[in-house]
Amino acid sequence: MASKYGAANIATEYDGEADAEVTILFPNDPERRLRVQWKDQKARRNPGYFTIEGRSSWSVAGVTIGTSLIELERLNDGPFKLNYFEGDYGGAITDWLKGRFDAPVSGGCVLGAFVGIDEQLPESKALDEEVTPDRSLHSSGAKLRAAKPVVSKMIVSFPR
Repeated sequence: MASKYGAANIATEYDGEADAEVTILFPNDPERRLRVQWKDQKARRNPGYFTIEGRSSWSVAGVTIGTSLIELERLNDGPFKLNYFEGDYGGAITDWLKGRFDAPVSGGCVLGAFVGIDEQLPESKALDEEVTPDRSLHSSGAKLRAAKPVVSKMIVSFPR
């Protein structure tokens, strides 16, 4: 990786979520920063998944950080299900409901995403009315759409 991107553009750090060392590509450039979790940790080969967040400008199948809920639904070719906005996995998309992102996208990767909202907006308080018994929301819900969620994190995995 260093031969391709330059040693100055590679860093290693401990990731508490992954409970492992990860490689950070472009650690000092927020728009190009990418976190890599390896399948083969010792040799740092075969990426397991990439994490894209913050101000990153990376794009996967047309999705970027900041993509609106409505645009994400359009790119998925339909609605999807996500966790209510609480806890560690709040806003995580849990089911693409047989949309485009239910299958691998180009390159064989699988897209996972989190959406976030501004919890200070009055619209976010009304979301309780749309929460299902399993504490999830549907992207097509009017109250959720009014809260104007956007993609806040993407996890691109490589299942093979």
